[in-house]
Amino acid sequence: MVRVIPLNRPTRIIGLLCCSAILSGQAIAQLDDNTQALAPTSKWIVDYENEGCQLARQFGEGKDRVIASFSRYGPGTSFKLVLSGQPLKLGKSGEIEVRFGPNESEQKLEFWPGTLSEEIPSLIFTRAVWITPASPVKFDASKRAIPIEDVYPKRDEAREKAITYLRLGSPLTHPIQLQLGPMDKAFGALEKCVDDLMSTWGIDVAKHRSLKREVNPKGNPGNWVNTADYPIKMLRQGQPALVEFRLDIDEKGKPIGCHIQQTTRPLEFDNAVCVSLMRRSKFEPAIDADNNPIRSYWKSTVRFSLPK
Repeated sequence: MVRVIPLNRPTRIIGLLCCSAILSGQAIAQLDDNTQALAPTSKWIVDYENEGCQLARQFGEGKDRVIASFSRYGPGTSFKLVLSGQPLKLGKSGEIEVRFGPNESEQKLEFWPGTLSEEIPSLIFTRAVWITPASPVKFDASKRAIPIEDVYPKRDEAREKAITYLRLGSPLTHPIQLQLGPMDKAFGALEKCVDDLMSTWGIDVAKHRSLKREVNPKGNPGNWVNTADYPIKMLRQGQPALVEFRLDIDEKGKPIGCHIQQTTRPLEFDNAVCVSLMRRSKFEPAIDADNNPIRSYWKSTVRFSLPK
């Protein structure tokens, strides 16, 4: 099964001031409800990559160490979330309880288990994440595309500043709480990184803040990459994949470039995505505030998975 999910510069690493204090002078503490609280043991780091921006920080030490990574591949308030560390070892994919506390509600997020370098267990969240739970969106079965709604479309710095932790619950045997501290400055640095990133794509950032119309797909994007495009070798091996991509769209609505922003699996998936999209995708161009078509982009995710 294949689903399209609507959604060259040097690397710079910027260290941010720590946004929360070490909890009681310790990296690890036990809360009253048996939750393990992990205090930060590094500063926030913003990594300027060629196709995305990553915000990361380490919590806890030794065998209890967890690294949280928030990535963006374009403007908005959603992010891709990856959590890594031995306490997060889970044997199979599923949903995990997540809460950005103390004010935001609990949400259940779908994840795939994986590993980073040195075989460190990781939880890779398969869809866009916001600090607040997504609102239900009516699913149009005839289009076979997963509906996406930006449930938190504009930055609310007061709301971000109110965050103090990220709690991870079931199916973990022992809940974990990452003591994030206020997130307004961290997310602000991530937003600045994305603006810089778009400039390197040849995008007029100022005009994109006041677009009359964004790039609009013609037809159903769910048909642009289909089951027949599943790489044969990967299909035989039972390999699933998530591929984040960006298409450059010119003033006539024509895709003129395909870029892989993030991928979880081998190169065969990346090639399958770009070849299929450049052949089948069609768009109406973006329109600026003066009613002129302008160069823009369209980004999304392709999910390759086998029927259960």
